[in-house]
Formats: sequence, C-alpha cells, structure tokens
Amino acid sequence: MKHVKSLIIPLVILASVACSTRTAPPSAAPPSMRDTAAGALTSGRAEPRILSRVEGEWGWASDVPLNCATNPHTISVTPDQKQMILRNREPVDSTGLQEARYDIVSYSGPTIRLSMHGETRRTPAGDLVLWDLVLLDPNFYAWRQTDWLPYRFTRILERCNAR
Repeated sequence: MKHVKSLIIPLVILASVACSTRTAPPSAAPPSMRDTAAGALTSGRAEPRILSRVEGEWGWASDVPLNCATNPHTISVTPDQKQMILRNREPVDSTGLQEARYDIVSYSGPTIRLSMHGETRRTPAGDLVLWDLVLLDPNFYAWRQTDWLPYRFTRILERCNAR
C-alpha cells in the first residue's frame, strides 16, 4: 500500500497537466486560445544545457492546426543565450504572426522563464505577463503563466520526429 500511495500524487499531477485547457503564449496559439494572466520575475540566467535541450521542432500534441504534421514551430536560442525564438512554418492566425521572440529571464531545473517581446497583456497586479516553458522530458514540454497554480499547464507539446 505504501508504494500505491507514492504513485497517486504524481499521477494526479500528470493527469492535471494532460487535461488542462489552459493555453500557450500567442506565438504558439490561435487568438481564440489566448489568456491574459501572468506573474512574478525571478533572478538567474538560463542554463545552457536546458537551452540546448529545448531547441528543435515541436508541435501541439492535441491541436491539428498546430501539430507536427500541419504547422510545427522551431525553437532556437540566440548565440548569446539571451533570447529564444519560436518560428512557425506558417502564420498562426489572420495577423500573419509567424515568429515570436522572448528574453530569457531565468531558469530553475527544467523551467525557462521568458518575457515575450511586444507583450502588452498584464496580470491583475499590473505586471506584464511572463511565461514558463517547462521541459517535462526530452520530447515533451508545456507552457504555464507564472501566476498559475504550480500544477496548471497548457496542453502538452511534443518534439517532432521523436518517435
């Protein structure tokens, strides 16, 4: 019974991640999926190892318009490791948005905290929205706004050609 209890909490957390209906930053989601909450800034610089692990081609696991086959995005990091760029193969909405740039604010474990260039949305406290990209394992990541509860994430994104 001791081992069963130790599995329950991780399974509940995983289920909440997989079933979340929260959305990603506007660079990776159509306008109908955007949200406006956000959070606080932490200190530190992004660790090069996590930055190289997140680079590559990704798609939404459960969103046909933005999945690996239809319109994946490529994540790259600038040589100075101060910015991250998300670039979709095709524009994601009627505005023609195809690329988003983020300043790398900080890191902690598998999480990269990012500030999107041109962000205008604000938290209820009046701060600009910040995003955490959480690398769940080498082939899956999810977004979370910094003011969401710790277990709330967007739907999962998968690395293309990882299978």
